[in-house]
Amino acid sequence: MQSPHARLLRVDYEDALKIPGGVIGVITGLNINVENRPRNFPMAKDEILYVGQPIAAVVAEDRYKAYDALDYIQVDYEPLPAVVNPEEAVKDDVKAVEGISNIGYRWTYRAGNPEEELGKSDVVIEAKLEIGRVYPAAMEPRGGLLSVYQEGRLTVYASTQAPHYMRKFLLDAFKSYVSDIRVVQADTGGAFGSKMFPYPEDYIVTYASIIYRRPVKWVATRREDLLSTYHSRAQIHRIKAGFTRNGEWRALIDELIIDLGVATHGYYLADITSTLITGPL
Repeated sequence: MQSPHARLLRVDYEDALKIPGGVIGVITGLNINVENRPRNFPMAKDEILYVGQPIAAVVAEDRYKAYDALDYIQVDYEPLPAVVNPEEAVKDDVKAVEGISNIGYRWTYRAGNPEEELGKSDVVIEAKLEIGRVYPAAMEPRGGLLSVYQEGRLTVYASTQAPHYMRKFLLDAFKSYVSDIRVVQADTGGAFGSKMFPYPEDYIVTYASIIYRRPVKWVATRREDLLSTYHSRAQIHRIKAGFTRNGEWRALIDELIIDLGVATHGYYLADITSTLITGPL
């Protein structure tokens, strides 16, 4: 179950548990302290931070019972303002994530004295370049995730590009529950960089397998995949470039804004752009 940006007031799943046969349990409000993730992660507990964030997860004997149960879950929430324009977000007039600053990362890469060289340039070009957000639409939606609990240990079969990353993150989160986690990289399919780090659903499925002591499988629908898969590329560049009359490049100043949504763990994409933008030297 997912929702727009809002203050979460109540999640009532009692009726979902009354569906005859097949519903094992409902998970809500699961929060885990993970580096560069918001406090409401992997599930919304008091604030729904973005469209597509998990609010409730139904564990059932089959997919159909799970979707039936979702229809019986009642949610009360109070809509909150959203900030969808990165240039507006950096003004910090509206705090979009748990009342903290919208600016999650700030860094300056510098070589030489570009301001001085720009002043000496015969020609100065100024431009604003916008790189649109990209949804990495693999042929198959995310999923193929299966967590198996066995005597205090977990085996997680995951469609991931980085099984060692996944093991580290999951073991950090659940080391008080299990002694070890083994991650098996299943058929990954298309990824395009979007399957490097664990998603909220990875934590939720793993947690469900632990507390219910049974194998738990999850596969996203196409709509869920579109809403929740990490997007990429969304950058705004305000560039000043200086040249001599014969075309020699003298200086480049670039103010880069990258749209990371509610989590800052993707800031390295801006670092990569910053270190490559000058081209070969």
